[in-house]
Amino acid sequence: MEKMSTPAVAPREMPQRKELPALILPGITLVVSPLVALMVDQLRKLPPIIPGGLISSSQASEEASETMDRLLGGDIKANFHGSFVQKDYL
Repeated sequence: MEKMSTPAVAPREMPQRKELPALILPGITLVVSPLVALMVDQLRKLPPIIPGGLISSSQASEEASETMDRLLGGDIKANFHGSFVQKDYL
């Protein structure tokens, strides 16, 4: 990889190793999914070395704002986004 922004599409059936880019590449790994429960589960299973966050339409605005602050502050390496998040957050 040339260490530039790279979109990757993986089917839902793919083994849950979506944190791999966060381990080997600089910057943020963004995972977009319409399945909030799956994102929450993946976030909980992240290794401690990868700080993660979640932004979804089911969150209170304060919780989403806190995640955005952590993201912008460089405190998050893997971020999970619901596919129906308002464009203002992206």
